[in-house]
Amino acid sequence: MRNIGWLAALAMVGTGVPVTIGWTAPTIELSVWVATATPDRAAREPGELPFDDHLSFERGQVSSRIGGKRGFPAGTYTLSQIRPGTLSLTIQQQSSRHGEMTWSLDIVGAALQGLLIWTTPEGEHHTFQVLGHRESGEAPAQ
Repeated sequence: MRNIGWLAALAMVGTGVPVTIGWTAPTIELSVWVATATPDRAAREPGELPFDDHLSFERGQVSSRIGGKRGFPAGTYTLSQIRPGTLSLTIQQQSSRHGEMTWSLDIVGAALQGLLIWTTPEGEHHTFQVLGHRESGEAPAQ
């Protein structure tokens, strides 16, 4: 049955009828995600606390409300499909005064989860467990 679909598509290509075949790259542009970041035990020792954040995606950049308040400008992100129904999202944000934040998240439907690692300029690593959901915008095509 699967071969019949391909044959029909190939037949339509010869007729000049536009045919879309294949996979569309996922996108999260123009979406906002709400995330809760919970520090692990090592990050809690120096005083890190859980926090709620909003991640906004626009023009190939992502901004974090809390990150912005801590001196991290909008950063870059990459999005890829790691298996059917699951996307991998990596976000990089850098601040000359506060170090680097790397978000490594998986998205399934309108839910996300993963880790945030904040590396201070002194080289200390603070790890947070991240759980969240899409607040607005289109769900990524998967």
